[in-house]
Amino acid sequence: MNVDDFKFYLIDVYRSYHNAFLLFKERRAQTLAAAACFYLLITSIPFFLLSVRIIGFFFGDLKETGEQILSMGEQLFPDASNDLLLTLKKVIEGPLFSNSNLNVFNIFILIASSLTFTNVIWSGLYLITGDKSYISRWKYLKGLVIILVTLMIMLFSMILPTLIFMLVDFAKNNKLTEFVYNYFDRLRPFIDSLKEMTIDMHYILVTNLLPGIIFIVFFTFLYRWFFNWKISNSQALVGTMTFVVSLLIGKSLFLAYFIYMRQNLLLNYGDFYTFIVALIWIFQVMAFFFYGACLCHVLKKTPLKFGRKSQKIISNDTGPN
Repeated sequence: MNVDDFKFYLIDVYRSYHNAFLLFKERRAQTLAAAACFYLLITSIPFFLLSVRIIGFFFGDLKETGEQILSMGEQLFPDASNDLLLTLKKVIEGPLFSNSNLNVFNIFILIASSLTFTNVIWSGLYLITGDKSYISRWKYLKGLVIILVTLMIMLFSMILPTLIFMLVDFAKNNKLTEFVYNYFDRLRPFIDSLKEMTIDMHYILVTNLLPGIIFIVFFTFLYRWFFNWKISNSQALVGTMTFVVSLLIGKSLFLAYFIYMRQNLLLNYGDFYTFIVALIWIFQVMAFFFYGACLCHVLKKTPLKFGRKSQKIISNDTGPN
């Protein structure tokens, strides 16, 4: 590997992130994040009800489904703000359990309400990229696809641990395994170790390994979908990993801020301090998301390419338009 090529590539990566930051500031993405935060708040309850209604239709238990979806949502919030989710649970218990039947009209209303959040995302991408296709009439249909894919991912995440357990159990006990065990002596130690292996589902869920993988795949798809498939998988993955790493670092810094500022928050906001904490965090998450979108836009215009010459790097260093 050529050392100069590697050095120029690192410079190119730095310039991409720097140009994304300049684009973030130029297009006032922090204001877009604030708007998205507002729409997310007014959409959260309709979308939660929609998720529980549809996913609960397959599981047959709305209460259990609601608790599982809330537990999934806790992974996106710092530990300091989880009280908000408990408050949210109390708020939605009334309309959720007042009528357990699946009402098509109510589902339609909930979907229409949830589309308001995707609408502000499309508007934000238009302001970032200047591409008018983001504000076309098709944005509502594309938003509906996002909602459906999100529900499918949530459903898959909830049944995945059970599927893994069933697959492992099937691998231990089937006729093919017995045949191999009886006629292939060299493979018997491997099969014995397989049968003794136990899957700790609680450990998998606590470490967030599987949810993390699903989260990365989901947002890689979302970035590509938001950019109308005009960016590659690798470019969308770079934007997603930037978003994910920002979330992890942000959660740590946010928790430290909360520990030292909790008394001031209590003094200024009283019992409503958890709502303020969650509100600030959601704003930060949306800011991370739009920075990832800015990075995807920069990479679409100037893709990262290993072996780029230094002169080309300099000539391309004009900043985003």
